[in-house]
Amino acid sequence: MIELLARAAFTVGMIFMLPIAAAGQFGLLVTLIGLFAFAFGWERHIDVQRRLVGADSSVFDQAVSDMTRLWLINYLWMLPLFALILLNYAGISPYLAVLVLIVAISEQVGNVAYNVSVVERRYHLLVVCVAAKNLLLFVLSVALIFLFPCQLSLRLILECWAGISLVATLGIATIWWARHKRPQDLVPDVALKGVWTQHRASLTHFFTGLLAVLVLQIDRLTVGALVPLDQAGIYFRHVTLIAFAYQFFSVASYNRCMPEILMLARDESVSAAQRRIRRELMLVAALMVAGFAGAVGLDFLTAHRFTMKWHIAISLLAIMLVVAQIRIVADFQTLILNARMQEKRVLLNQALSFGVGLVLLTTFTLNFGIYGTATATLVGAILYLTLNLAAVRMLHRQPIGVASQ
Repeated sequence: MIELLARAAFTVGMIFMLPIAAAGQFGLLVTLIGLFAFAFGWERHIDVQRRLVGADSSVFDQAVSDMTRLWLINYLWMLPLFALILLNYAGISPYLAVLVLIVAISEQVGNVAYNVSVVERRYHLLVVCVAAKNLLLFVLSVALIFLFPCQLSLRLILECWAGISLVATLGIATIWWARHKRPQDLVPDVALKGVWTQHRASLTHFFTGLLAVLVLQIDRLTVGALVPLDQAGIYFRHVTLIAFAYQFFSVASYNRCMPEILMLARDESVSAAQRRIRRELMLVAALMVAGFAGAVGLDFLTAHRFTMKWHIAISLLAIMLVVAQIRIVADFQTLILNARMQEKRVLLNQALSFGVGLVLLTTFTLNFGIYGTATATLVGAILYLTLNLAAVRMLHRQPIGVASQ
């Protein structure tokens, strides 16, 4: 949790300390890095984990080694595409584009390190390496903010980020090479070795995950494409604060009570799961209201100097907080649906809300700027919650132990 918060603090700190236009550019780059780091991995770990959990360590290690060929193929065709997007969409120089590519690869390797360590505890040092990278980024950001605030620039941040990422990636590769086991013979059909076979095996997982990522990121991509950089900077300053709160919720609330809610929905009743969710939502809502009240109070006590200095709009922040709260409620409903094997319904609900939201985002952003973006995001979140609640209500009539496929 500490390293996740450190990474989030690094992002928030840089977006707030950079000039407003550079902040918009940095926020867009962070979004693109996350999107392509996900795409590089192709969600291949899900299929490998379910096939090989509990298998011999050497067989698991060989399967991960085989995955590297898939990643290399992905790099070959995705990196040029990413570079074109960076040069034409993000509007950065070729030098900065190379730095961003290094960071994106490192982020994907870090994701792999975490997924590998979940199955094989022998690789806990991989997570330690990723955590050290994020903590070092946080320390570096603090040093830059307090020691060299006048020299702070997008180029300097990306140089530092790429340098630390490169060292961390080499560290992860070294640990993997030292600890992985090489089997003499593999059990037939346990691991999928062919690159295209691996692509096909994880295709559904990839598109499901991609949709989930786009649902959360599409507003940022839309803002980056359709509004001036100074307006994008204002939007990213707000959205990173909300993302920080949302990430804290995921770690401190959602992940903590997820096993209990899943068991209640699966073994007892939907009503029992909903009661547990309501208790958790009251706590989350109280924390959000307290945070918003603190921001309003600080703005009042400083005679609006606080919001003027950091380009914070209380009304825009309020809309985004409501969106975050609605998404949190919807996320809890997906737990109930997943407990009753309703993954396809969740995917359909996401697809419908994403499709409607994309049309609204484009239209509202073009006509009303970043307030239009926030409003369209709110409508999309309400639609997703409504669809999930309707699906959960249908489960009240489904007996325990019966799952619709």
